[in-house]
Amino acid sequence: MSVKGRSLCRISALCFLACLVLQMGVSGLLAQEKGRQGRGIRGAWLAPREGFPLDSEHGSRVLADMKRLGVTHVAIGHEVRMPKMSAPLLEWGEHDAALRGAISRIRKAGLKTFLIPRIESPEFFAPPYPFRADIKFQSADDQQRFHAAMREMLLHYAKLAESENVELFGVGLELKQCAKEHEAAWRDLIAAVREEFSGKLTYSANWYDEWDQLRFWDALDYIGVGAYFELKPENGNPDADPVDDLVARWQVSMRHLQAQSQDWQRPILFTEIGYSGYADCAERPWEWAGKQGGKAALDWARQADCYRALFKAFNDKPWFAGTFVWRFYSDAENILDWEYALQGRPAEAVLAEAYGR
Repeated sequence: MSVKGRSLCRISALCFLACLVLQMGVSGLLAQEKGRQGRGIRGAWLAPREGFPLDSEHGSRVLADMKRLGVTHVAIGHEVRMPKMSAPLLEWGEHDAALRGAISRIRKAGLKTFLIPRIESPEFFAPPYPFRADIKFQSADDQQRFHAAMREMLLHYAKLAESENVELFGVGLELKQCAKEHEAAWRDLIAAVREEFSGKLTYSANWYDEWDQLRFWDALDYIGVGAYFELKPENGNPDADPVDDLVARWQVSMRHLQAQSQDWQRPILFTEIGYSGYADCAERPWEWAGKQGGKAALDWARQADCYRALFKAFNDKPWFAGTFVWRFYSDAENILDWEYALQGRPAEAVLAEAYGR
């Protein structure tokens, strides 16, 4: 073979290898990561109840239960108060000692921590019932002040997370309007947090009209999704087993998630996903308290089937990093029938099987 021929063969081989690497992309990298971790992130949220703080023996007992079920990561959302949605002012830090105590208990239980700020406002609980996605400012000056407040708050908690050996930190949650329209500002926030925190970073985007429209995923380690996707009957197979029908309903969203993962070269992480005790929890998983005046039908078996379908659909996907189920409570004895809790319900056994107890 001539020198030119050998060179062409080498070039062809290199091109083939380059294409192979691109095809592997995030799937190959995540498969290696899952090999190190076992089954990826097997997470769950832990929420306090009045009189049952996370930094207490009650909290430790629930953490022990979570560990026995196979949970590896515990998500806790420290509250950041926004007195008025029209004013770029955030208040935080009042409960830092309790937050450190909770993280310490998580660590002592042999679990890892996902720490994420949750902006709360009194206005969320009054008509017309806005939420975080609606936070938006009319003037550029107010928007800049909001990002300055976010930066100060995030750096405070990034330093706290670093000092407490937190493994995963969230830079925001469901701030759709601000996150979609101010990419450069968010990239600046993320870069500033990386200066203070050495663990993994994500942002928790809403499943509806946000997660697939953000343009800064490459600056983070995971594409974080609050995954309350509606499992619509028209996407399923009504003649199949109920769980298989739900798996079929997932397929449209799964293809979209996989495509986004490949486009951004980042794994998908369900930073929040849950099913209530309502009978229609598959079709309307985001619906919660006071539904139909408390008269809506309940079905815990349906809740369990939704979790079975979730794990059956996603657990073997190399582009999928894991789940944080919503949720466990520090007071396991006084959970209302409609709530998202898994404790004491068939869904708890489903979680144990999926998380490999």
